[in-house]
Amino acid sequence: VISSTQEFVNICLDTTRNRMMEMELKISMITLAVTMGALVAGLFGMNLLSGWEDNSSAFYITALSIFCLILFIVRITFKISKAKGVFN
Repeated sequence: VISSTQEFVNICLDTTRNRMMEMELKISMITLAVTMGALVAGLFGMNLLSGWEDNSSAFYITALSIFCLILFIVRITFKISKAKGVFN
């Protein structure tokens, strides 16, 4: 009886550990996507002439493009991870 109880507790702990590892991996993938967006924003934030300085809608176009890039990266990484069997 004691050994079966210990096995049950170990299985529960393993399940919890696996869920935490999966959550950590998801957070890391989202962080990667946000970092890519920050890279693009940093490049546009430099004081270099790009021709977009006089365009009144350039900020909105750039912000929307960065947001779409982040969503694209998150979606692709999650899709690849699910295809490889990382997530349930």
